[in-house]
Amino acid sequence: METGKFNAKQKEAIKLLAAKTMTKQQIADLLDVSRTTLWYWHKDPDFVREVNNFERELENFGNLLIKSKTLEAIEGYWNLTKDSKNDMVRRNGYEYFLNRSLGKMPETIHHTNDTSQTSAGKDILEAEQEEWEQQMIEQMNNEE
Repeated sequence: METGKFNAKQKEAIKLLAAKTMTKQQIADLLDVSRTTLWYWHKDPDFVREVNNFERELENFGNLLIKSKTLEAIEGYWNLTKDSKNDMVRRNGYEYFLNRSLGKMPETIHHTNDTSQTSAGKDILEAEQEEWEQQMIEQMNNEE
């Protein structure tokens, strides 16, 4: 951002406009400027360029954040698979990872509303998930 060209309110307007979470009227109200002032700022090519640049920066940051969270999710799923006490959960997890590493996508995804599952099988999966969630929470707390 060209620091010398814009005043503090313009710099804040650039960030808010780029974020696209507020209307122009809300931004004007927040910055205690008129909507007309905001309109005049937006007619300045340098101001528009800064909004666009900041928008790209936010998008890049968002993409990097999504990628990092995806890696965390994959690692969490891997840990759930390998640390499972249930042979079927481990087998299915390893099969999933093997197939994905070989470029094979699942042919079908089975969704069921069948509530006639045995409570033992359901309890095992729920317990595994709760244990994994607890481990993730503890890991996040340790990282802080």
